[in-house]
Amino acid sequence: MSKKAVLFSGGFDSSCLVKLTRPNICYFVDYGQVTVLAEYNAAKSISRELDTPLVKLSTNLRELGCGTLAGENSCEGGYPAEWWPYRNQMLITLAGMRAFKDGVSEIVIGTVKTDANRHRDGTREFIESISRLMGIQEGGLKVSAPALDMTQQELAASSGISERLLLKSFSCHKANFHCGTCPGCLKRAEFFGW
Repeated sequence: MSKKAVLFSGGFDSSCLVKLTRPNICYFVDYGQVTVLAEYNAAKSISRELDTPLVKLSTNLRELGCGTLAGENSCEGGYPAEWWPYRNQMLITLAGMRAFKDGVSEIVIGTVKTDANRHRDGTREFIESISRLMGIQEGGLKVSAPALDMTQQELAASSGISERLLLKSFSCHKANFHCGTCPGCLKRAEFFGW
């Protein structure tokens, strides 16, 4: 029997994916991001309500990051403020290490249609490439993004997740509370019509 895991940040999109895909396990990665406390609290609460085991992986990589998630204003080079170099690749790799131990054959990530407009690791090319790379290594892990062609609204509707549960999600890129101004907070506010 194949086992599926969701890379679960406690954010809006990954919360919908936990509800939609009903994985065997969720992986939360504490990689040194400034928002870790609020993200982890959201992930714990939502995974408990959806009756899905949650495993926390911890490694401090903050000195390798830049941008608001690393506690800096931005990265040089005109990247979006929340951009962290190779972030999704790093998260998938770390989760893949644990997935191998857990006998997981597929990692699901919460990429939606609009992510490609801001980040290269939100594109179909990235998803297909990282899945090929993980697949040729020991363990033959598959990486999928079921919401790649969906808007945030379409993903929420497809998942059937309640608004009450979505309100528990956390998507800020700057702090352990919703700042209301970063792209994650603005995307959340747009969905709820605030």
